[in-house]
Amino acid sequence: MNPNPLAKPPSRKAFWIIILIAFGLRLTALMVTTHIEPLLDERLYLQRAEALLNGEGFIGSYQSWVRHEGSPLMSDLPQYTGSYQPPFYTMFIAGIYAITGHSVFAVKFAQVILSTVTVGLVYWIACAWFDRKSALLAATYCAIYPNLIAFSHLLWTETVFTFLVMLAFGLLTTTTAIPSKKRCVIAGVLLAFAAMTRAAILYFIPFLLIWFVLIHWTNRSRAIGRSVLTVMALVVALSPWTIRNYRVHDALVLVDTNGPFNVWRGNAGKHTFLDRPHPPQFSYAPPFQSIPVMPVRANWAPELIEIARKRYNTDQPTDIQIVETAKYESIKNIKDDPGYFIQAAMYKLIDMWNPTSFMIRHFQLGQYGPVNPAIQHTIEWSAILTYVAAMLLAFPGVLLTLRNRHTWLIVLMVGYFCGIHAIAFGLTRFRLPLMPFIIMLAAVGVTKMFAATESDEPGEDEIVSGETGDGA
Repeated sequence: MNPNPLAKPPSRKAFWIIILIAFGLRLTALMVTTHIEPLLDERLYLQRAEALLNGEGFIGSYQSWVRHEGSPLMSDLPQYTGSYQPPFYTMFIAGIYAITGHSVFAVKFAQVILSTVTVGLVYWIACAWFDRKSALLAATYCAIYPNLIAFSHLLWTETVFTFLVMLAFGLLTTTTAIPSKKRCVIAGVLLAFAAMTRAAILYFIPFLLIWFVLIHWTNRSRAIGRSVLTVMALVVALSPWTIRNYRVHDALVLVDTNGPFNVWRGNAGKHTFLDRPHPPQFSYAPPFQSIPVMPVRANWAPELIEIARKRYNTDQPTDIQIVETAKYESIKNIKDDPGYFIQAAMYKLIDMWNPTSFMIRHFQLGQYGPVNPAIQHTIEWSAILTYVAAMLLAFPGVLLTLRNRHTWLIVLMVGYFCGIHAIAFGLTRFRLPLMPFIIMLAAVGVTKMFAATESDEPGEDEIVSGETGDGA
């Protein structure tokens, strides 16, 4: 392993050029999209940040639908104290609002910074996991990757979440020796923040720490100790929010009440996936016309609330009763028709991994306003082709690095998130935090294939970086 990825002057210069390109592209995208209006969850995050700064606490509850009718969108209704979605992104926006006088532009600019830093994290991690050449290629690809650029100016959780996960993984996995106590504590806190941004990562942490112990098996007692320390830091950072949730709901809610609802949405009716024309819904332009823009559009919260009312024989079910109803109905639907569940899982993964994206969705919905068709098609196909290329090149990357323990961590993580969204439902934005890791595999695949065609002798860069073919 190279202890200092920037020790070699050419690499240092190339690194900063890549960072400048990443920042320039993201800033340019921000400047030309300042006119776009927030959509769906984007509106909710802004409303919650405003409420938090106004002293209303954390809002977001099923009671918006229980007590009011007229819209399936929570952002159109009065809101109440709750834990409908994780809190960290709301706190992120509120913190920037407090400093900048409620500037949405400042929030997006902060995301531009985080997205740019994430490109640097890709280089740092790929240097440690693979080699310097692969790291430079992966960082370059992430710098120009259209979907990472697009999300830096959209008010969704992905940019912040990806940054937190990448930094936490870097602290835990970029040293040959077992990481220090300080690294483990910081990583645990970052993982807690990541879980409070998107709760699905919380249940991956046991797999991460098992992998961590296995790769340090010769010193497993110390590795177990560091794993425990990481978990303790996570628990300490997460517990204030969980305690707050218990006081609000009088029940254990680790992070949010949204998860069971999402599982129910993905398993509530056969028309959702296998009979996609019913109900009529938006689809992408050809050649992706068979892919719905909103795959679970039919299954909204008011329908679930009606089921909860009947189940508990009350007009005003609590958030916990609604969550329990979602769990019960999801399990019941899966048990009643496991064949449909298996079939639908395939479509859910298509919804997650198809070549479209939220950026293309914004074009389809007219969110960017009038755009020159030639420019729109160029951007859309750039996003499609760069995604397809990364996915195709990742396969030889895996095959050529099967002895690299970090390759298996990436495979484990991709498999985990596929499993989560095969159970619930898939959207293309759900794959975005995985893309930097997939791009690393694509980059190492390219460098190894080119190296195989040149010479069996290791080059200077391979010697300096300590690449052995078995990973760092």
